[in-house]
Amino acid sequence: MIEMNILAHEIINPLNIIVGCAELSKVETGILKNNKIASYLNTIVSQSMKCCQLLEQQIKEQKETMHTSLLDLNALLLTMINSLNDHPFVTSSKNKFILENDPSNSYNTLMLNENKCYLKIVINNMLMNAVKHSSCANGTINISIQHLPQNKLELKIVNYIDIDIESKNKTTTQQTEEHYFTKSNFLGLNIIDSLANKINADWNMIQDHNSIITSLII
Repeated sequence: MIEMNILAHEIINPLNIIVGCAELSKVETGILKNNKIASYLNTIVSQSMKCCQLLEQQIKEQKETMHTSLLDLNALLLTMINSLNDHPFVTSSKNKFILENDPSNSYNTLMLNENKCYLKIVINNMLMNAVKHSSCANGTINISIQHLPQNKLELKIVNYIDIDIESKNKTTTQQTEEHYFTKSNFLGLNIIDSLANKINADWNMIQDHNSIITSLII
């Protein structure tokens, strides 16, 4: 769903074009001295300008009333997981997302309303990266949330890799490293860095033995 301020901007732009075209047409009708057409054009201009003013007022009011509200991270994840588990990319990987949290616990955090959209993009990319980097067929991608000090939440995504497969993919000259999956392996790294910065979140991605852990602190 498009946010009201974005929608208002999208409507104002064509309205301004309509006003401009009508004003130019008024000049032409003035030359032709066609009062009836000029009257119609005046109506188009005045009503379009009225719409623009109403939309601009709506944008102003929304900016003034923009506030932080509680975000239920658990509910957001459940909605995203239910949708992504049916995604062709996920089903073809033979992996499945599982949310491990206790449903009786609450995982709420205060967040600017406009930042919730950015958060969803960040989480979606992290989940899809977890699928991309999973090499265990018929495996699970485990998702958990835990409370941190200062009212912070940590979202942790754990996907598993087959060490034997990964070893075969390495050349004999390569040295096996304990941690060789890092943030540099993340697809869309620049975008996620930028969006995480917008929502004041910290994130990381690292390998721990046979699993890759992606964490997001908000």
